[in-house]
Amino acid sequence: MYSTSATQGDQAVSSANLSLLEQISDFSATTEKIEAII
Repeated sequence: MYSTSATQGDQAVSSANLSLLEQISDFSATTEKIEAII
């Protein structure tokens, strides 16, 4: 029971980190596009 909860928590943290990384990379790509326009 405990190990299952821990695993679910780890998965939640992993997916949160992954979405955060995706947002950062999207932001970086957007910044590059803006700089290219300027």
